Amino acid sequence: MGSQIAKLRAENERLQKEKAEKLAAASAQSLNESGVKAFKENDCAKAEGLFAEASRLQPAENTYREAVRSLPGDAWLKGEVGRLLNELGFKALSENDYAKAGKVFAEASRLQPAENGSNSVFHFVRSRSKEKEGDLEGALEEMRKALWLRPDDAWWKLEVARLESLFRGPLSRAWWNFLSAQARRALAVAEMRTQQAG
Repeated sequence: MGSQIAKLRAENERLQKEKAEKLAAASAQSLNESGVKAFKENDCAKAEGLFAEASRLQPAENTYREAVRSLPGDAWLKGEVGRLLNELGFKALSENDYAKAGKVFAEASRLQPAENGSNSVFHFVRSRSKEKEGDLEGALEEMRKALWLRPDDAWWKLEVARLESLFRGPLSRAWWNFLSAQARRALAVAEMRTQQAG
């Protein structure tokens, strides 16, 4: 009997939480729509307040995404959403969540022009994801794209070099040839000394 009551309480709490989340999302949607309307009417202060309240009820990234859908031609808003998504992407990177970071940076790169480097970071994240999946060739290709977008970036150059060394194996062919020549020379010297001693 006690376990049934506990189950009923847990189910009731879950339903209440679900209802509260739906209500918050609906309220955020309504506030967001009102914010878009205020923005279109050039009442920026009111729009900002409505967007802030919508963000309090619903995560900011969702509120901003909805605003971009409502105002598809607004370059400033797209830039702000892109900036927010970049921040979320870097947060995911710091948590080593490359899958989430890749998705977030992909969305940011669609909203922002390539000059700001977000596309470069997107390719870096895709490179890391592919490397973790064992696709070294794909990882190297993505890093080369990142380097192409930011050719003066020393970090990207280092990443390309690191991936190239992994792709070719622990020793590049030139290094292997050098070591082979050194080994042949050492063997020849050892043979010569053996013949001289004998």
